[in-house]
Amino acid sequence: MLPCDPQEAVAGTTATKGLVFSNIDKTNAFNHNLEESFLENAEPYDTDHIVLTENEIEPYFAFPPSTASPKPVAPAEIYEIIEKLNIQNASGPDKIPVKALKLITPNVLTFMIKLFNKCLLFLHFPTAWKITNIIVLRKPGKDPKFPQNYRPSSRLSSLGKIFEKILQKRIKEH
Repeated sequence: MLPCDPQEAVAGTTATKGLVFSNIDKTNAFNHNLEESFLENAEPYDTDHIVLTENEIEPYFAFPPSTASPKPVAPAEIYEIIEKLNIQNASGPDKIPVKALKLITPNVLTFMIKLFNKCLLFLHFPTAWKITNIIVLRKPGKDPKFPQNYRPSSRLSSLGKIFEKILQKRIKEH
């Protein structure tokens, strides 16, 4: 079943309430969707922006990046990242406080190195590290009765933060 614009439903087809059931109606709905998706942008074009973008992209395609694996993670690199983490930050969905990370044992460090290196090797960022807890904090000195006097604050996974710093370093090196 594909959604179809009711105005496009042709007399004699099986379209009902914006849904199509027959193969021809599905084909027509898909065709219409593709045509709408690939319409040329309306003028006026920003020629300067197009030229600037093409100039930025051209060197990338002239010398594509190597397919070699990124540099492996070293223990000193992880210690350096953990050292810079703010101990005041609350833990995220993984419930690992920064204070605990600052006290990690060599066994835990070895596990983290293996985990991060496998993520780099397989070009994978675990889904669990993408999840965040969002809390609302009242702005200082503001009336708590009004929603505009609160701001959202997200709490990310501690391991995800460390891996993001590792990725950031690899991207900068590249």
